[in-house]
Amino acid sequence: SMAKERHQYGAWRAIADLNLVYGPWSAERVAPFSPVVQVGNPRWSDHFDAPIPSLLDLNPNFDSSKRTLLYLPTWEELSSLDEFAEAIAALREDYNLLFAPHHNSRRFESERTAAAMRAICGNTATVTSFDVGHLIRASDVVLSDFSGAIFDAILFEKPVLLLQSDALNNIGRKFGPESIEFQRREEIGP
Repeated sequence: SMAKERHQYGAWRAIADLNLVYGPWSAERVAPFSPVVQVGNPRWSDHFDAPIPSLLDLNPNFDSSKRTLLYLPTWEELSSLDEFAEAIAALREDYNLLFAPHHNSRRFESERTAAAMRAICGNTATVTSFDVGHLIRASDVVLSDFSGAIFDAILFEKPVLLLQSDALNNIGRKFGPESIEFQRREEIGP
């Protein structure tokens, strides 16, 4: 991930003989610890030629007259779930909503994730397991916070709306003002 630089680009990178990184931003930060090779993000290489999935498969309540918003929050203390879940839920009348919790939220924050799902989706049903790349490609706009998913959305040329209220109060072990998702947020999205 490119987000949360204090963790992603930390000294722990020195244990590797070689770090494969996305591009120049990552390479510049990891190079002091270990040799690097820029490889882009191979995770998405198959997505550019694949058909975009049907929104009816992603959301049984899909309304083709509405735009589709995808909410991709991060987890733990940098997550926007607690602060924004109800506001996002209020958008249901005007937009199709897709919600894909962070994979660690599902595993380590299941109660928090279920509460957000109830607020956003109106139920506690498990999100169908779709590749997040499919979700991004099928959406019109991505809502996120400090998640690395914002860079996946940019790669797929989707507009991003950042939910980063009071960002400087979130400085800690994972995130700091040097992190790209804060430092370059004016270029990422409103």
